[in-house]
Parts: sequence; structure tokens; C-alpha cells
Amino acid sequence: MNKKLPKGAGPREWIPLSLNQLNKHRFGDCSLYAPCLSYAAHLGWLGWTCSACKLFPNKWADEDKVSKALFKRKRKVEYAAHTTAALTRVTKDEGELLLRIIEETLAGLED
Repeated sequence: MNKKLPKGAGPREWIPLSLNQLNKHRFGDCSLYAPCLSYAAHLGWLGWTCSACKLFPNKWADEDKVSKALFKRKRKVEYAAHTTAALTRVTKDEGELLLRIIEETLAGLED
């Protein structure tokens, strides 16, 4: 490994990445990004990842937790909407309108 990089820091050889995979495997804001890129190029790697580096932020774990929490909340709201519709005997059109309002509200929360 390049002697300029701290122990535990640096890229790992990986499969070539598509453009939509770059955000989960590279950390372009890292102060060591250029030395790591040079290192990978020097070794002739076709693909590499920052995700094994100790300096790589684990921002995706937080996003996954938020997504799971929103999914659980959405399921609870949908259950409540169906239960409310059944108990109040709303019409099918009213129930669909209620669900559409709930889905739009939840979509706004995800943004």
C-alpha cells in the first residue's frame, strides 16, 4: 500500500462500477481520494471501492434505517386507513381517496 496513506485507509480492488454505483463505493470528498485514485491506476485496477477504508463514511446505513422506518410507518398508516374505512363503512371511492392522500403525504415525508 502507498506509504502516504494511514494504516487501514486506502482503496480495495473491486469490479468496474457503473455510474449509479459510484455514490455507494466512492467518497470523492475525501482528502485521500487523489492518492487512492493514483494507487489504483498504478496497479492497473479496472475497478475499486472506498467502502473498505476506515475513512469511508457509513452514510448508507443511516439512509437504510430511515427507509425501513418510513416503510414501517407507511404500513401502520395503511393498516389504520383500511381499519378506519371498514369501521366507518366509507364507500370504495372515499377509501381510495383516503389512501391516495396518505400515500401523497408519505411521499412528501420521504423527500
